[in-house]
Amino acid sequence: LNESLVEQDLAHATFATALCGWINTTTLETRFARGGHPNPILMSRDGAIREPLASGGLLGIFADERFEPGRVDLASGDRLFIYSDGAELIFCDDEHFDPSLWRDALRDRHAMGTDELLADLGRCIDTSAGSLDPKDDMTIVVVEAI
Repeated sequence: LNESLVEQDLAHATFATALCGWINTTTLETRFARGGHPNPILMSRDGAIREPLASGGLLGIFADERFEPGRVDLASGDRLFIYSDGAELIFCDDEHFDPSLWRDALRDRHAMGTDELLADLGRCIDTSAGSLDPKDDMTIVVVEAI
């Protein structure tokens, strides 16, 4: 994908990010690669949060960019949050970017079920930042290991 975008000489255009991965549904081993996209967040059943890491820059910029994969082994009750950077911006003000605030928002809701957690985040976004005029696009996908 990166090479295809580089060949199109899109340097004058906006950048692209991506995260691609697979989950072995038998072992729950999860592998992923990212190109400029935020690393996912892993929330364990007890609410502990960590960030599995993979490296890779923005797509379509550098022909020789290396994309080193990441890996995480999920356990029952774990939730893997895959999200766009707009989710981090919701909890920051215009002057200070602090991605830990997004992680804190997730941690504060760890006891909620996934549907309830996402609905509560939606209400928070609507009342604080407003969803009709967002700072950036926002997508949140949650993979829950059962």
